[in-house]
Amino acid sequence: MMLFLTPDQISVIITFVIGLIVATIAFFLAGRLLSGVNAKFTDALLVALFGLLLKFVIDFGISLVLVPGLNDIVIFAWNAVSLLAMFIVWMVLVQHFFDTFFVRGFTIVVIAFILVFIIDFGINFLFMIFFPGP
Repeated sequence: MMLFLTPDQISVIITFVIGLIVATIAFFLAGRLLSGVNAKFTDALLVALFGLLLKFVIDFGISLVLVPGLNDIVIFAWNAVSLLAMFIVWMVLVQHFFDTFFVRGFTIVVIAFILVFIIDFGINFLFMIFFPGP
């Protein structure tokens, strides 16, 4: 049995890879700016990876299981839930890995979150244009 990926699932995978690159760079630069030498590139990679992996699992699960029977509002709500879960995981991990308190950690996460959200929206928009649904 072969596994065929739909354009929605491909967009989730591409969003994950590009988001990981963007978020890692954003976490590293914002971490260096706000917490100094406590921010290492490997720590930024781990923070970005765990948060985006959680979002990827939620989004990919939604596209595999739930999408055919749901309307756009419910899918948007699940996407918002996955973004919120990613944000919370990032908050906890940034405070742990970068040795910061709440305000600096929050600022670092907001910078990375905005960049990943813009990239996520842009890639999904492009896939909607190039691969319209039935």
